[in-house]
Amino acid sequence: AAFTIYIIPMIGMLLAYLAAAAMGFGDTVSVPAAFIAFAVCMGLVTVYQRAKSKKKEIELVIIS
Repeated sequence: AAFTIYIIPMIGMLLAYLAAAAMGFGDTVSVPAAFIAFAVCMGLVTVYQRAKSKKKEIELVIIS
């Protein structure tokens, strides 16, 4: 879960920056593109985590 929450958005941010830089854009375009990609990835991770948590039901077992 920690990988999904912390690492995936950072990877998306890095890939967006590198893609914009590879297309020849300067830092004035690459940096905002990276932050937009970070925000989009955080939104996707949030939606994924909420959908995943709704599917699981916690079963309590009394053992003593």
